[in-house]
Amino acid sequence: MYKDFKGPLKTYFDDASRSYLLSEHHHHMESIRSRNPDMHQYLVQADPTKWSQAYFNGRRYAIMTTNIAESLNSVDQKARLMPVGFLVEWLRGLLQRWFVERHEDPLKITSKLAPKAEKFIRTNFSLGLTVTPRPADQFEYAVTSNAGQIWIVDMSERTSTCRRFQVDQIPCPHAMAICNHRRIDTYNYCSNYYTKDYLYACYSSIVHPIGSAEGWDVPEEVRSQIVNPPNTKRGPGRPRVRRILSQGEEHEPIRCGRCNGYGHNRKTCTNSVPLRVRPTTRSQQSFTTPSS
Repeated sequence: MYKDFKGPLKTYFDDASRSYLLSEHHHHMESIRSRNPDMHQYLVQADPTKWSQAYFNGRRYAIMTTNIAESLNSVDQKARLMPVGFLVEWLRGLLQRWFVERHEDPLKITSKLAPKAEKFIRTNFSLGLTVTPRPADQFEYAVTSNAGQIWIVDMSERTSTCRRFQVDQIPCPHAMAICNHRRIDTYNYCSNYYTKDYLYACYSSIVHPIGSAEGWDVPEEVRSQIVNPPNTKRGPGRPRVRRILSQGEEHEPIRCGRCNGYGHNRKTCTNSVPLRVRPTTRSQQSFTTPSS
């Protein structure tokens, strides 16, 4: 979907997907609709709760992604052509190396949060110096900007009307201003998932190595089993290379780069396409002679 956006549409889509407020999201969606109604309809049907931050409530669950499969596919281009036994051992060694490297990286972190989260905190701290908090009670504040814009922040609920506090699970600039005003520890209002301890725990498991097959203690009932190859006939053509999609995944249809239609490509396209007249450039205009 993202690759279909070019020029101003790409900017409007970025703004619509990253906006925290529904009002801002709708504003950018209207900009898309005015330029390309078909693209606007496509985005609406694509369910904004899956791609728009304005509809994100800060929690995700029961969401199926293919990130792990795609990460492995990007590095096992040659190994996947090998026999299954070699492929499994290659993947085991790859995961063993990944877990060791990622388990040691958090030990080098000197801050309480992971580097990206720490950078986010510093940015919000600088922005928090430009606003002024005014308390309504111990936890609720009205934070005012120099332009007179007001945001309501509840420190006990960890919410802000800008929605950044509850969505990012990190104090927004308005909450940072309150932390500075009350001189309280900002890290107490950050999600534990941003801490280096949680990052360290993600790779605390061990992918154990496997010795040579000569040293394996294989039970006799397993040794006595004879495993024959499957009784199947090889189909015509080349073997399948792309992975089989899981249940729930949608296959992306082929789209023609000539007419933008679906179900065929540029080479097999037979649809008529209107002629595009290129605008005359300045260099071309300088060589044209005026008509008499």
